Amino acid sequence: MTETGQSYRMEAQRAQSGADPLYAFLKGAAGGPAVIDLSEVGLCDAQRLQILVSASRHWRAAGASLRLTGAGEAFMEGLELSGLDPAEFDFEDK
Repeated sequence: MTETGQSYRMEAQRAQSGADPLYAFLKGAAGGPAVIDLSEVGLCDAQRLQILVSASRHWRAAGASLRLTGAGEAFMEGLELSGLDPAEFDFEDK
C-alpha cells in the first residue's frame, strides 16, 4: 500500500488462463484510493479495458480515487480505436 492507497503494476499481457490478476487487485482495493501503473502495457485487450472502465466508474460513484499512471502512446491509441473517451479515466501523468 502507498500513501495514495494500493498500487498495482499491470502486466503487458493478461494470463491466458485463470482469472486476471487485475480483477483480483481491484476487488481487494475497492472503496479506497488506488493507482494502476500501465507502463508495461501497450495495446490493451477489450476484456481488460472493460475491467478498467467498470472500475473507474465504480470508484467515481463511490467518491474514491482510481488513478492510472504510465499510460503510453499505444495504450492511448488503443482507447481511441476502441471508441473510449480518455475522460473516463483519471490519468496521473497525462
